[in-house]
Amino acid sequence: GALEFGACATTAAENTNPTAPRVYPNPTQTGLLSIDGLSGRWWYTLYQLDGKIIDQGYGAGRNTIKLHHKPGVYLLQIKSEERVFTKQIIIL
Repeated sequence: GALEFGACATTAAENTNPTAPRVYPNPTQTGLLSIDGLSGRWWYTLYQLDGKIIDQGYGAGRNTIKLHHKPGVYLLQIKSEERVFTKQIIIL
């Protein structure tokens, strides 16, 4: 099924959430992203802005993912065993 996104607002408090994983560099030129703040097993899903899933994977004991996609803006959803986060990712 398609992923639907409702209206949402980002506040400064959300941007400084100490429990949110850090994804960098963003924007990325190489598609290689490092993710800090996760432990144990985690999964990622990369979405186009229209909600189409274009990549999925997982990590356990590693903190990098390599995205092989054309330049653009994407949504990266990260799920750990306890939490779910979605971040906007820009590939240059």
